[in-house]
Amino acid sequence: MQISSETKRVELPADALYRFLNDFRHFGQLLPEQVKDWQATPEQCSFAIEGMAKIALVMGECREYDLVTYQSSGVTPISFSILFKINPNLETQTDYTVEIHADMNPMLEMMARKPLQHLVDVMAEKLQVVIETNQDIR
Repeated sequence: MQISSETKRVELPADALYRFLNDFRHFGQLLPEQVKDWQATPEQCSFAIEGMAKIALVMGECREYDLVTYQSSGVTPISFSILFKINPNLETQTDYTVEIHADMNPMLEMMARKPLQHLVDVMAEKLQVVIETNQDIR
């Protein structure tokens, strides 16, 4: 299953957005309020979402100024990845989308599609807000 956010644009060069996303310590700012027990290092993170299992992520494939991928690991019950696709628009503008790719059976996919769509939409929106309100990222 693949779920994507709408494409968003930020007033930030692609290299700065890439550096921000390439450090899990920033990822917590993009998650919904229901997240509990947040822990992160630059290379991995773990957290729980109310009413769900604990989730652990590690850095996956990363291509400078193009893609940052987070992979599920360890105790996470479903194999999935979160992709941030980065597309430089102008020297000071960058477009991006957030995607989730997950391996699930069709029944679980039916139940998970709506919450996962909400999750990618929240992450895409929060990333835009964090970039717009934090001058230190530049």
